Amino acid sequence: MAMKKFITKAAEQLLQTHGNNLADVLVLMPNQRACTYLRNTLQTLAQGAVFAPEITTLQNWMLSHSDMVVADNIELVTELYACHKAIGGTNTLDDFIGLANVMLDDFNRIDMQMADSKLFFKNLENLQSMKMYEPGEDEPDEYKIRYRKFWEDFGTLYHTLRERLLADKKGYTGLILREVAVNVKAIQVEQSAIYLVGFNGLDKVDEVVVSHLQQQYNTTLIWDADKYYVSDEMMEAGYYTRKYLSKLRIKKEDIVDEIRTSPKKVQVIGAAKNIGQVKVVADILQHKLLIDETNALDTVVVVPDEKLLGPLLANMPINVPSLNITMGLNIAGSSSATWLDILFRLYTNGLKYESKQGVKRYYYRDVFELLQHSFFHLVFGRTNTDAFVQEMKKQNRILIRREELEKILKENTKLVLFEGEDAPSFAKYLNNILNLLIDKLIKRARGGNTSLATEAEIAFRLQNILNNTESIFRMGDTITIKTYIA
Repeated sequence: MAMKKFITKAAEQLLQTHGNNLADVLVLMPNQRACTYLRNTLQTLAQGAVFAPEITTLQNWMLSHSDMVVADNIELVTELYACHKAIGGTNTLDDFIGLANVMLDDFNRIDMQMADSKLFFKNLENLQSMKMYEPGEDEPDEYKIRYRKFWEDFGTLYHTLRERLLADKKGYTGLILREVAVNVKAIQVEQSAIYLVGFNGLDKVDEVVVSHLQQQYNTTLIWDADKYYVSDEMMEAGYYTRKYLSKLRIKKEDIVDEIRTSPKKVQVIGAAKNIGQVKVVADILQHKLLIDETNALDTVVVVPDEKLLGPLLANMPINVPSLNITMGLNIAGSSSATWLDILFRLYTNGLKYESKQGVKRYYYRDVFELLQHSFFHLVFGRTNTDAFVQEMKKQNRILIRREELEKILKENTKLVLFEGEDAPSFAKYLNNILNLLIDKLIKRARGGNTSLATEAEIAFRLQNILNNTESIFRMGDTITIKTYIA
């Protein structure tokens, strides 16, 4: 007998308790995918029309109870740099950007766990100072002075940024959620019943809100847990469940014992290299499992590396009717991102290999990847690029001169090869390339090639990121193309 899905059991509990009138029910879940599956399952199991509950993620629900707006990363970096300058910082924007992203991630973690910021940064400063302490030292050298100053400024930057963001009613996710948790008593819930479904771990801000809901409202936790990893103290996967058993009043009877008791059939198949794994999976789905509309949703493919997701999607057999991707499709691994990466390398390596006489030369691998990329042919059409690549290989060329590339690129030369020295011009150059790409992708997708619809969305997202960088250029500091690319 097949093991009943957790979402199915949760949906059955909702229907058994409230019948088909769930309009007065609020369901909070860990992610959007779970929300979608619960809606579909309720629709499938319900007999007759259903007044649907409000189903949303816990994080989105918490954000909806704040009057603050989540700022994008570029805006946060510029705000943090303004704080750096305000406290007397001397780093240029060029030097500061890489450090800013690390700081923002640290600030977000601090707020998600609701740490005592003053105590945290004071202890951190003392700890880092101890690393530089040497007994008997009369005067610290310049490096040690700068090192200690950095850790002094670290806490000051956090508090300065926090004040600026709160004054402007905007912030990063952790800051906003912390403010919601601190003011949790102000939250008013209209529904008569609240369910928290599918969680197995919570941040401190989540704990505070969930505990408040349990104390003040009719709140039920349907926890996703199995005895296999909860009962064994050595199992890290069960840490949070064991922690919350009494704290959040998780019912022990809700912890199932299906991992150890349900029948399983395991088969190990060897495959050479990553692409071999992808080919084997596609073959199994098509010829062994015979995937179709009746069993597709009961089949799960787990990839060990997110880089395999793109090739797997490209090799998915036609008998697979639809897909639901649980993991995020990493933009960095998309064709749109690799296309931009080639343009980045073409420029940076072009500077590296420029001759003393000023002759522009490009590294052969960058040129080959550019001319053989599917998006090059999509945007500029198929030219005699294959013959050119073969001729360069035949000559065993390492560097290829600009005038040689111009013969292939022709009227598209200025579109492909960047001419300029400042970052704003480089951003405009990338924006033009993406405009052409998005236009071609959308036309092909509307023409029936639905696989390109995802790439069009990714390319559009990349273009939005580029457009948001304009705020950095308005800071006044000069930013190099190298930093802009990074």
